[in-house]
Amino acid sequence: MTEKAELQPLIRDLMETLLLRCPDLLDESEQRNLRSRKFCKEHLRLRITNRPLLRPVAEGPMTSRYWAKRYGNDYVCKEWWKDNHEHNAKSLLKFVEELIERKAEHPDVPALAKHRQALETYLRSTRSTPRAAEPSLPSAKSARSLATRPARRSDHPRNRILYGPPGTGKTYSTASHALAIVDGVKTHAEITEPDRQRFRRLRFKPAADSALAEGRIATVTFHQNYAYEDFVEGIRPALTTTGGDQGATSAELGYELRPGIFRTICKAATEAPDQNFVIIIDEINRGNIPKIFGELITLIEDSRRLGKDDATTVTLPYSGDAFGVPDNLYIIGTMNTADRSIQQLDTALRRRFTFVEMMPDADHELIPEAVDGVNCREMLRAMNERIAALMDRERQIGHTYLFEVKTLKQLGDRFRNRIFPLLQEYFYDDWRKIRAVLGGNAFVNERRIGEGHAKDLALEFDLVDDERVTYERLPLDDPAWEDASEYKAIYGNADRE
Repeated sequence: MTEKAELQPLIRDLMETLLLRCPDLLDESEQRNLRSRKFCKEHLRLRITNRPLLRPVAEGPMTSRYWAKRYGNDYVCKEWWKDNHEHNAKSLLKFVEELIERKAEHPDVPALAKHRQALETYLRSTRSTPRAAEPSLPSAKSARSLATRPARRSDHPRNRILYGPPGTGKTYSTASHALAIVDGVKTHAEITEPDRQRFRRLRFKPAADSALAEGRIATVTFHQNYAYEDFVEGIRPALTTTGGDQGATSAELGYELRPGIFRTICKAATEAPDQNFVIIIDEINRGNIPKIFGELITLIEDSRRLGKDDATTVTLPYSGDAFGVPDNLYIIGTMNTADRSIQQLDTALRRRFTFVEMMPDADHELIPEAVDGVNCREMLRAMNERIAALMDRERQIGHTYLFEVKTLKQLGDRFRNRIFPLLQEYFYDDWRKIRAVLGGNAFVNERRIGEGHAKDLALEFDLVDDERVTYERLPLDDPAWEDASEYKAIYGNADRE
């Protein structure tokens, strides 16, 4: 039996469940959409012909017998199905799983679970069918198609880094950038809660069987111990269970070649060249870039992507496979400039990425103008101007530190636990500069040696200068943390009209 013949009854049963047996799983508009070619092509990502999935229903009962009589037993997929059955089954499986998640409390969900299992079994069977060894690279035909896809991709750079001081919303903004890439539209400044939910649904979920991999947006965080073996491929320890005497089992330590997240999503992108995939690398500058990327630093360049005139492939050191980066994979990195300046980044990496600066916005709508008389926007602006003058503009305080502060108690908590420690980190406990940034308020106490218990060190033992100044942080339980006048002192001396 051909793959098409095996899949047709699965799709027919699924459509009968959704449109005939359990129609209340979908509302009227969803049922109408499911019969629409445009909806199935754009939302379910099905590859179909110009004929509709289901024609509009004529008058009469919607029964299986009615449909079979009118359109034949294969009415669902007889005329519209294209050759890539594995891709279409995978897309429908994703649709069913999202519907199960959305309708979790519905009494007919068990019926959907049956269809999910059937589609999973089908995909596993198509993978297990003997065939020629699967190449790591697409065919020449599919490689050429990568370069001739719709122009919607050209609006976004293949590689970009969002950079700026802490608290400027870099990681938060990756969701809007990723969704814009997936949808082929311009990036929106703000992201709604439905967008966040959709972003979560699109999270890339690798599977041992790549046909069952889901999602199109992968996320990884670089750190000092992250390596090429984690990112691309490497040999990793694995426990294998073996049978022993009298039915006993034991676990033995072995090793296996394991693909990393980058190679896995590259393969998924190659298998679905008409879709855009994204990998988000949080804190990209915290990793050892040459060590992690290795030979990939050349492959991610726009002109070196598969399907381009200068397409480049390399032989991976562990597996020996030929490998290239598809043109429909986008890389988004985030970078905290308080950790490392752009000028200190690896030169090869800098040349291959577009940089999007994200600086503090003191006038952001989520920063309150008045909290018990404290203008938080002016306060943030005053602190950042002083930090930029004393150090540099890359170590400022991001606007998210003051989002949705409604009371002085909340403001005190933000300062005690987040803003003040950040200033200590910036200035390496140079209390004089920290006090200057805070406008000389009570959060940093200044005391001369000759005025405290240490005055004997100056007067009797002559070990220190009695004019020497020491500094102490205000105790955490001091009521001054919730005193509006202390926060007004930060910006009250600013020379403003």
